[in-house]
Amino acid sequence: MSSEPPVVIVGGGLAGLAAAAALAERGVRSVLLESRPRLGGRASSFHDAASDTWIDNCQHVTMGCCTNFQHFCEQMGLAEFFRVEPALYFVGPSGRIHKFAAGPWPAPLHLAGALARLSYLSWADKLALARGLRALAQELRRVAPASSSIDEKDQGDAPRLSFADWLQQQHQPPNAVHYFWEVVLVSALSESLDRISVDAARKVFVDGFLSHRDAWQVRIPVVPLEELYGGRLMEHLTARGVQLRLLTPAERVEIVDGRAAGVRLKSGEMITGDEFVVAVPHHRVLSLLPTELAGHPQLAGLMQLESAPISSVHLWFDRPIMDLPHAVIVSRLCQWVFNRGEKPGFG
Repeated sequence: MSSEPPVVIVGGGLAGLAAAAALAERGVRSVLLESRPRLGGRASSFHDAASDTWIDNCQHVTMGCCTNFQHFCEQMGLAEFFRVEPALYFVGPSGRIHKFAAGPWPAPLHLAGALARLSYLSWADKLALARGLRALAQELRRVAPASSSIDEKDQGDAPRLSFADWLQQQHQPPNAVHYFWEVVLVSALSESLDRISVDAARKVFVDGFLSHRDAWQVRIPVVPLEELYGGRLMEHLTARGVQLRLLTPAERVEIVDGRAAGVRLKSGEMITGDEFVVAVPHHRVLSLLPTELAGHPQLAGLMQLESAPISSVHLWFDRPIMDLPHAVIVSRLCQWVFNRGEKPGFG
């Protein structure tokens, strides 16, 4: 490890953990400050005394296209704690179950058979979907970074085209929009089609379905998030020279002569370093910085970002309610059901 002053990372969520792992991989020392007694940020668990069960705050999953996260898990020895779902199970409007899996053809044709078997779509809908996916794959990436919001501006002053508008331009039938495009994107981006940019939709469909044969595969943790991002990850990071400081809330970043010099903790202690990473939720960033930086051009739109939370409901039953490991619910308020099965009768 380098003897240079450490990089100070504020925030122990996945962004902060990824930064610490990347620095350690390159032999750079770091100290990570986390205000909570655990790592993982929103990817967390809580202990339910009544059932004596660790419950994840939400069902967190990853896909084969999430290559950065997969690299992080492999690097930290966590990859073995995810199971790969060999198929997705879509429950159509009539209740019929459709198994969605790759066929023998190479990408991007590997999912053609799965799409063809969706009985709640007509052949006209399926042909329109094929044309839409082809057009989306050919859509040129915009110069501005992709975002799930359409509130950002392109190179000029015109707002981005929403994906709902793009679908209309592509003459996508209502059933194709409602039973396919909306089902995938709302669950992937937690946003409605009229507020999703074409870039963000392209990212989901091209990277998540068309780029390679395994991109669509869902990976689900087989241990509680508390265990995944708790003891196991802490051991790996500590062994690689990362100094982890839990229950250490940051008060502000101290600026000296126009340069970040350290992080002042709420306890009054000063943590100095050479470089600094602020990896906290966007609404907390400005509270950690000096007031004069609030008007900085790179921070100007920070507080205009909006959150799009999802809701997760955990239910216990006294008998099994389904044999499937999960279900994608089409045309319903509930989008996914996961059969956790930690204990007999738990669904």
